[in-house]
Amino acid sequence: MNNLPNNSYWGYDNFHSMPLDGIKPNTEDATRWVESCPLFYRANKSYDRLSIDRTKTIEYNFNGIGCRGDGISEWMGRDKTLLTFGCSHTEGVGLTEDKTWSYMLAQDIEASYINYGRAAQSNDYICRAVLSVTERLKPDVVAVLFTYPHRREIYREDGLMNYYVLGSKDKSLTLHQNDYSDEINRFKNFHIIKNHLNNLGIKFLYSDIDFYEGEILDKSVDGMHYGEMTNRRLADKLYSGYQI
Repeated sequence: MNNLPNNSYWGYDNFHSMPLDGIKPNTEDATRWVESCPLFYRANKSYDRLSIDRTKTIEYNFNGIGCRGDGISEWMGRDKTLLTFGCSHTEGVGLTEDKTWSYMLAQDIEASYINYGRAAQSNDYICRAVLSVTERLKPDVVAVLFTYPHRREIYREDGLMNYYVLGSKDKSLTLHQNDYSDEINRFKNFHIIKNHLNNLGIKFLYSDIDFYEGEILDKSVDGMHYGEMTNRRLADKLYSGYQI
């Protein structure tokens, strides 16, 4: 197959563009590798907009690798560390950082954290991100909020990738898509992550987006994403898994 990426984890818009080979975890080289993340364009910057939030009422502050959460140096220097992954409900669109479930969980387990949530992403992306990042950063805990199963990715013969959802304009991509297929895809991503983290000795906490859908207590300022009380309930659920 032509045009395979150097990165171990799969293709165009791969979570990092630098090769993994020869980079030791939690080292200066690993930090430089992390800084090749596609979110690096917003490293050490602040914005008053994020994704669909156009209210300009929230200041979104990003650390040196373009994520919400603690800085990479602080994270590496702490005794207990957490990485969180998901879509915009994890990133915290429409919320100040202290109202995100990632922040709340980090406070609960007394850990430094980095929030790798990224708006509008799929479970395929979450799986790639977890595998890619945890090859070079070794957290004590990874927490994942799996997103809507109908968000999918497909690879083309030229090595590029299309992101699509059921009902998208490109009907050829969704011709054979159905709820069962989407759920099987989520199931596969879950077990890839679970087995990968188990092999690394990293504690794995997770929830499906269905938990949110059934437990909506409030919304963020954009009126679309879930709010502080709903995130508190999710953080409590994840923390109960941490205590087991």
